[in-house]
Amino acid sequence: MLKVEVKVDPKLQRLDFISKEAIYGGLMRVAEEVKDAVAIMPGPVVYPIQWVNKRQQRAVMAKLHATYLPYIRESHPLSEKLYNSWQISGNRGDLEVTVFTNVSYAPYVKTDEGIQPFHRETGHTTVKEDINSIDVGRIVDTTVQVYMP
Repeated sequence: MLKVEVKVDPKLQRLDFISKEAIYGGLMRVAEEVKDAVAIMPGPVVYPIQWVNKRQQRAVMAKLHATYLPYIRESHPLSEKLYNSWQISGNRGDLEVTVFTNVSYAPYVKTDEGIQPFHRETGHTTVKEDINSIDVGRIVDTTVQVYMP
């Protein structure tokens, strides 16, 4: 599982004039933004594919040949549909929200440590890059306007 935990600063939880409902609402808004950011599908494959080595190329091609070619992202039988798989799970009582995917190959596409060169070449971004593109300040301002008198 690849997951992003959306948490609130403990100092904010201690402020009497901000309700748990407001804080949870803000967390859910941030989680929705995270989900939208990580689920952006990149453009088409860039050729030639930049394999790490011949062994990787042979392994991937053998697996694809076992089903069928060409591989079409999100519709091939081996695809776990990464970009449609992101979900949000929340616990209002504990003020915890998680954005996650159970796709087995997500670490090879969406993490700094695992992203493969051919994914990078195609335009895939890591979860960290996706999160850094989010304007959290805008979300906080909107949440305060919604929940504050």
